[in-house]
Amino acid sequence: MQRRRDWRTRLHEEIERHRRVPFSWDGGNDCAMFPADCVKALAGNDPAAGFRGRSKSPDGALGAIRKSVRRDLISNIAARFEEVPPIKARAGDIACFRTEDALGWSIGVVVGETVAVRMPQGIGSMHLVTADKAFRVG
Repeated sequence: MQRRRDWRTRLHEEIERHRRVPFSWDGGNDCAMFPADCVKALAGNDPAAGFRGRSKSPDGALGAIRKSVRRDLISNIAARFEEVPPIKARAGDIACFRTEDALGWSIGVVVGETVAVRMPQGIGSMHLVTADKAFRVG
C-alpha cells in the first residue's frame, strides 16, 4: 500500500469530515471506521471494506469482528499493516490503545505527537506515547 502524493491534505480533510458528522454505529462513523476512512483517504485502499454496514451497535461491531477470519480487531489490523513500535509511528499510521469496553481496543490515526480518535462526543486526541501498539500505513 502506497500513500498518495497529497496524503497529508487528504488525511486532514478526512479528519475534518469526521469532526462534522455525528458518531454512529451504522458502519459509517464509529471508532473503527474513522481510521479506516483515513487510510482510504491517504492510500486509496479500504481496509474495512468487509465490515462496512455490518453493525448498528457496539455488540454488532464486536459480532462482525468475531465472525471474521481473524476474530479480533487487532488481528484484523495486523493482517493488513506492519506493526511498528508506537514511538516510531508517524503521521497517518494507526495507533491502538487498550480499553475496558467490549471491543478491548480504541484505534486512531497518528497526527504527530498525538493520535486522533473517534469518540461519541467527537474527535478526541490521545498522546502517542501512551499507545500500546502501532501499525505502519504505506
